[in-house]
Amino acid sequence: MSHKELYESLSTTRKAYEDRAKEISKLTIPYLFVDDGASESTLIEDTYASRYSAIAINALASNMSLTLLPPSGSSFRFDPDNKAMEDFTRGDANMRAGIMALLGTQMARVNKEIENQEIRPQFFELLQCMIAVSPVVVEKVKGNGIKWHNIKTFAVKLDTRGEPLVLIVKETLHKEDVPKGIEIDEDADTADLYTMCELKDNKWTVTQSIDNEIVGNESTYAKDMLPYVYLGWTRQKGDTYHRPYAEQYLGILKDYSNINKILIEGGLIASKSLIMVNPLGTTRKKDVSDSKNGDVIDGRSDEVTAFQLGKNYDFQIPMQHKNELIQQIDRAFLSRQGTQRQAERVTAEEIRQDAQELEKSLAGIYSVMAKKFNKWLILQIMEELNIKFDSIDVAVVTGLDALGRNIESQKMDNFMTRIANLGLQTWLKEDEIISRYASYDGIDTVNLVKSPNEVATERQQANEQALQQQLLTSGADSLGKSAGQAAVQPQQ
Repeated sequence: MSHKELYESLSTTRKAYEDRAKEISKLTIPYLFVDDGASESTLIEDTYASRYSAIAINALASNMSLTLLPPSGSSFRFDPDNKAMEDFTRGDANMRAGIMALLGTQMARVNKEIENQEIRPQFFELLQCMIAVSPVVVEKVKGNGIKWHNIKTFAVKLDTRGEPLVLIVKETLHKEDVPKGIEIDEDADTADLYTMCELKDNKWTVTQSIDNEIVGNESTYAKDMLPYVYLGWTRQKGDTYHRPYAEQYLGILKDYSNINKILIEGGLIASKSLIMVNPLGTTRKKDVSDSKNGDVIDGRSDEVTAFQLGKNYDFQIPMQHKNELIQQIDRAFLSRQGTQRQAERVTAEEIRQDAQELEKSLAGIYSVMAKKFNKWLILQIMEELNIKFDSIDVAVVTGLDALGRNIESQKMDNFMTRIANLGLQTWLKEDEIISRYASYDGIDTVNLVKSPNEVATERQQANEQALQQQLLTSGADSLGKSAGQAAVQPQQ
């Protein structure tokens, strides 16, 4: 079976998911799922629900983006194996300090590369899609960030745990982007490129084809190093694809849309301003329309009336229901409008609290995303930067375990204060204290912190200088004392 045939075969069950995605997108963020053939001139429909639902979804996506890829901190840490570290260093403090400094340096390199490749904007968009529309496939473009595909452009075969066994991505290439040596229809301006990833014997095999013709060579990757990752929110028994988070609140979004429509359209009618003049009376319509404020005209006040709909009381019930729906939407999407601190940089404690709220309120989605996306992204960037740890096993820790370093830092502060109050500082190893504090914040200590040998040498030199100074001072005092005694002795 060719890539195209397998793609179409796996796409047969996708129609129902696409229909729901289209329905939800209209109630939330319409441009996330547009019809086939849509272009820049296609008018995006504004619905009565999307005006508030989009705010709530963007708030949740922003909160997740901030905690999973914090701009003012690190979403991961390198955790060396303690036994391997002990065996390798054999108790050498200088060697241990050097290894910890190296880990901090590599950690800083990875975080800097995330910034340089501008991954966060694309990450925010794919989170919007996962929340409101459909699962996504994220592709790591070597040295150039990420790009993502929604359910309309990929097909997947999942195992019983919801993990992909086969993944096919379909991309439409312009004629000039088709690899050389591949023949396509002369009248065609585009060609479809199929990328198939298949898991075999715990390894991924990747092949590509255009018009049933294989392009390039077959590639193999370790199970956790495939440059594609499938991300979905929730999956029920029997589902062939994951469902978006907003689907479970579809009823609330529909109710909000209907109620909001009644209030907006009714409000427009009620606010319409009309002055009516009795055509059989003595008051002339022209005098009323031409008169200015304060003018005196001929006429009778009972012949002039203003239009009033008189349904203000009827609007109170839908308005109350709308407020209740807004509260439900806020709770569902963890929207804290008016209570969330607006700042360019937030503290590590705020990020940790938001992450815990996501983990508690959204059934572990934070930990799932930290493992599936963050760890995958870190490993991909480490591969690009050729960062490897051959001598010691080093684990890449993400999620709440990584953000928990802030708690460890606070515990360390309290411990150091208590030790200082008890006057027990001499029991502490200063180089280990510095190493731990630097690791909490992922600080590169190379050429910043002295090695234990350097500190010991400088202290020895300082002690020797102090001793010499003491000897010089003592010798001068003795000489002065002798001279004084000689001066006061009576001469014989």
